[in-house]
Amino acid sequence: MKPVLVTGGTGFLGVNVLRSLLNGSTGISVRCLAHSPGTIVPSLTDSTDVVPGDVTIPASLEGKFRDIHTVVHLASKVVASDPSEYERVNVGGTRNVAERCVKEGVQHIVYVSSAAIYGCREARGVEEYEPAGPPGTPVSRSRYEAEKILLEYHRRNRITVSILRPLFVYGDGDRFFIPSILRTLRRLPFMINRGKARFSVIAAHELGDIIADLINACVPPTDYPVYHATDGSPVSLEELVRILCDELHLRYPSVSLPYHLALRAMIVAGTKKRLFPRPGDRHSGAPGEASSMELRHRAHLVSYDHYYSNRRLTEALPGVNFSTFAEQIRLFIPYYRSVLTA
Repeated sequence: MKPVLVTGGTGFLGVNVLRSLLNGSTGISVRCLAHSPGTIVPSLTDSTDVVPGDVTIPASLEGKFRDIHTVVHLASKVVASDPSEYERVNVGGTRNVAERCVKEGVQHIVYVSSAAIYGCREARGVEEYEPAGPPGTPVSRSRYEAEKILLEYHRRNRITVSILRPLFVYGDGDRFFIPSILRTLRRLPFMINRGKARFSVIAAHELGDIIADLINACVPPTDYPVYHATDGSPVSLEELVRILCDELHLRYPSVSLPYHLALRAMIVAGTKKRLFPRPGDRHSGAPGEASSMELRHRAHLVSYDHYYSNRRLTEALPGVNFSTFAEQIRLFIPYYRSVLTA
């Protein structure tokens, strides 16, 4: 039984990863480092050793990583009114976790980054060795800096590292990807660039299964342990919107605007205020405000091709199986219907 510690287990990804790790077939025991232990999903607490800790406070981590084989590092700041928070949490927190892992003898760190580190340039089947950047937002830059910290530890043979780069993740608990599109459709029902852009997606529970497989599998050693976490079947904005409109009984957009006009319309209409939950308000789903930079970046990601090869991941995990967006999304329609209602 491999003991695993998860940081950020109270968030959207964290809950889904915990469920995958706690699957009886994985051979994994789980400890969860929680900034607010009371926010762990109740159904998970019976099988999880929950310990208090804050990745930004080194002293709070002492002893929490003892006797742990693998740390799954998910704790991050996604939305912040002060950009310095990304540096403090995503960069400083990752450095603190890596240092504590080395001190406590942890063998493996799995870190979930983002393919958004490649910035706004178009991508068609890009592989992991493609140079990153420039990242288009402060949060993407912080994730790229966190990657560099972990890769340096890996190259110096201080600890084994695996870095996963999903682009868009969907499923129960998603507060950003599909909800942003749904809210925009209701306020401004138009398509962008005729909906022809294709982008990489993955269901949250499949991302959790990948992490469990990485922990249990004997992945061949590599100098560059970075993997695109996608289902391998890019989805177009047109297909995604059509499925959502059909399943949620929304009117399909009859108008298409080029990216720059669509972006201007969204900014003028105040859509950025509805794209993200308020910083610190994880569970209400209440709309907050994104910066114009964040809005521009996210709109670009669904307006132009941004899809990435998962060849290295499937080679490292030959038994991994994926389902397409069209096959998976209907499982989560009740959740997204509740988002629309809210």
